[in-house]
Amino acid sequence: MWRDAVRFVRTARHLRGHGRTAKALAAGDVQVEHAEQLAEVARGREELAKRDEHLLVSAAERVSPDDFVKVARRWAELADDQLSKEKGKHNWERRHLHVSPIMGGGRIDGFVDPESTAIVAAALDALMPPNPKDGPEAPRTLSQRRADALVEMCQRSLGSRAASSRAKSNVDILIDADTATGKAPTDLLHTRCDIAGGSILSKAAVERILCDSAAEYAVVRRPFARDLAHQASEVLDLGRRTRAPSAAQRRAVLLRDEHCRYPGCRAPVSWRDIHHLDPWEHGGATDLDNLVALCRRHHVTVHEGGRKLVRGPDGDMMLL
Repeated sequence: MWRDAVRFVRTARHLRGHGRTAKALAAGDVQVEHAEQLAEVARGREELAKRDEHLLVSAAERVSPDDFVKVARRWAELADDQLSKEKGKHNWERRHLHVSPIMGGGRIDGFVDPESTAIVAAALDALMPPNPKDGPEAPRTLSQRRADALVEMCQRSLGSRAASSRAKSNVDILIDADTATGKAPTDLLHTRCDIAGGSILSKAAVERILCDSAAEYAVVRRPFARDLAHQASEVLDLGRRTRAPSAAQRRAVLLRDEHCRYPGCRAPVSWRDIHHLDPWEHGGATDLDNLVALCRRHHVTVHEGGRKLVRGPDGDMMLL
């Protein structure tokens, strides 16, 4: 009841300041659920919500409230990218993992970014595949297998005496043509930038992933239709496998840099990513002069945080 009241007041205030939305609702062109979603995503983004009201209302008029949820979320991501690249850094700083002993066992819960979620799920599922259905024991549930895999990983880590090579992740990313080229979207129904089958990403997050992962991308154009659930995307370009550093290059960079090279940071070898100073997707070469070791925290800071690293005359990294 309390939440319903808060949602009602928020929507009423939004309609009072957004005339086009109020007129569309009064005319029956959009539903109450559309207006509630618009009011929700406009919080903290009021100026851009007013600027883009015609785009948002136009999209709401053409799709159901269920389909409009993703449209509204995608607009929010685009707005956050424009307002501040600190949004990605803020989401990164939200990461946490709680391990709480309770009677008879323990409870583990937390939050990580979309990329980390995909990596963790893929690693856990690969380590503990499903049991045979005709085995001596009943097959484990997905949650049970992931719990077993997490404990197994920890046991292997504690028992390992030598640092293993850094595991690489393969991530399929779907991105629309306008976002890929940095153009402003002409229609919110045509925008896309997300992990296939997963969460919406910012363009800065995609650029960071492409720095040091074997990722494949697909540039797509979304259909102009009322019901997105029954329309397929048109694939414009499947791209090619990202040019990730080779094993020899990675070893050379790590031997040269010795620790994270972000100014003031000395995070050890086990925490490091390889970063392209000039982004690979913008023509930067995958060679030693263009590569630098960064801990993941500062890799996020550079991409989502909007910082620019350059190599100085003495070889040290500098921030622009």
